Amino acid sequence: MGLANFIMTVVAVDDVVVLARSDVKQSASIFHRYVRHIRNRLKEESIVASQYAFFDVNIDGGKAKQVFGSVV
Repeated sequence: MGLANFIMTVVAVDDVVVLARSDVKQSASIFHRYVRHIRNRLKEESIVASQYAFFDVNIDGGKAKQVFGSVV
């Protein structure tokens, strides 16, 4: 009886370890996918922002004036 309880305990602990490892791997892959997605979005936003960073709009006349790039 004691041997059967020991074997059942070992099997149960092994099952928990296997399930936890697969859960950790799945969570890590989801986390890495989200990080890649956020990195790509930030890169795209910085590219778009850098395209508009060279110009400043004059509110009085509504005309674009040159700051660092050519006039629009």
